[in-house]
Amino acid sequence: MRDQGLIKSAILWALMLLGFGLSLTLAWLLDIRFDEAFTLNTTSQGVVYAYHQAIKFEQQAPFYFVVLSLWRNIDSSILFARLFSVLCLPLTVWVSAEVAKRYVKNVNPLIVAAIITLHQQVVWSSLDIRLYSLMVLLSGLLFLFFYDGYLAEKPQTRSRILYIVIAIVSLYTQYYLGFQMVAGAAALLAIKEWRPLRRYIVDLAIVGIFFLP
Repeated sequence: MRDQGLIKSAILWALMLLGFGLSLTLAWLLDIRFDEAFTLNTTSQGVVYAYHQAIKFEQQAPFYFVVLSLWRNIDSSILFARLFSVLCLPLTVWVSAEVAKRYVKNVNPLIVAAIITLHQQVVWSSLDIRLYSLMVLLSGLLFLFFYDGYLAEKPQTRSRILYIVIAIVSLYTQYYLGFQMVAGAAALLAIKEWRPLRRYIVDLAIVGIFFLP
């Protein structure tokens, strides 16, 4: 069993490295897109400028643009700006395997991870100097901590705290991720998990308070 676990772990790491290598290569080869130029401008003059431009010009939540502005202080090149999204891909591959273990237990999680590694939408988002790759990663983390914090036989308080944190970051990244949080409440209601539902509503209220600003 231990050998099997090591083999599965090695395969998952290989898939993560494959995704990273593929994404990095394409990020180096491809020309800049129109929308990426807007992002480069938004993140080119410091955190305060990025914050205001994200809301007023990009009409997006500011988290991604603020973080990317800080990221670009290390290196202002186009490839390095893309590297932020590129790094989200192998993390998404890992998260997808963990999510599969919980939600589709009769399916080999490595199959799910392999599909995510080569899925054209996931790869495309990792090449873009936009918030899409981070959105995919955050969505996966929401699924992961939702299960561990509310659906598991022994829900973990730590997972609930992490869900709250990721939910706040998600809403400050892209408002539409809020629909996933509403869907979580609907799922708990549909399967009549009343105690987890009450806890979930309380936790979402906390998220809402932090999102008010």
